[in-house]
Amino acid sequence: MIDLKDPLVEFVREIFSQIYDIVLQYREAISTVINNYLNSVGDLTVPGNYVDNCGDVDVLNNTLIISHDIHIQIVDNRNDSIIERINLWLEELLHEFSKQEWLRYRQRIIEISHFLQFQRKRMHNDFCIKDAFAFDVAASLEG
Repeated sequence: MIDLKDPLVEFVREIFSQIYDIVLQYREAISTVINNYLNSVGDLTVPGNYVDNCGDVDVLNNTLIISHDIHIQIVDNRNDSIIERINLWLEELLHEFSKQEWLRYRQRIIEISHFLQFQRKRMHNDFCIKDAFAFDVAASLEG
């Protein structure tokens, strides 16, 4: 299972690497749109309520940077969450396997113990206690 987990984690990392590339492409595309908008705004009159949000280059660039940081943080959190869940799943699975194996071995030991007790009783009943050899064998089986 551990050998299967490592390729899965590597696959998840590759997928998230592609997601990071897409986020960067998105940022570049939005930056291009903002720059084109700001270059065309000089010719147009922007309503007063939009000037505060859309008329200043610094405000738009800061908004773009904050938006990018939020996207990266969301992707990072999701990446960490998925890898953590994979590791936790494997840990719980291995713990459950070891618990089941321990119970199975415990049942086997109890089964062997019952079998030996049965054989002791049978040997004790089959042999005559008066016989010294049978007495010695029965005593050695009991303890």
